[in-house]
Amino acid sequence: MSERLSPGLYIVELESARLGASLLAKPRPMYVPTAALVTNLSVHFKWGAEQSIAWVTTLDEARPVENAIVTVRDCTGKTMWTGTTDGSGLARIPDLPPLRALPNCYASGLPDVEPFDGSQTLALRELYDGLLVTARDGG
Repeated sequence: MSERLSPGLYIVELESARLGASLLAKPRPMYVPTAALVTNLSVHFKWGAEQSIAWVTTLDEARPVENAIVTVRDCTGKTMWTGTTDGSGLARIPDLPPLRALPNCYASGLPDVEPFDGSQTLALRELYDGLLVTARDGG
């Protein structure tokens, strides 16, 4: 029986002792994070020095989404900007800081996990800094 998921971002971390024993230097559990996005919206983002732009479209028809709520957060979850899109699906975002001025959330470390202990984890390195841009329309 399959369950239909509500729109949203689902983040899961799987623990595997077998994978850790096979891939890590010392036998211990390996943690593999992943995410699944259930949505019909797509956010296209251009980070500019003086102004940034988020363009929100539908995935099924590639149409601009008017009045979508766009939120920009740093890796700590702090809201850097929030606003809505215009009739073209564009949100013009002034004064976002450059990457070097944002916090780096990896500095706090992960308990009992060595930094980037497997090749698949290297792909997630940039999730510890930068910006997360999300859009919401209606519900």
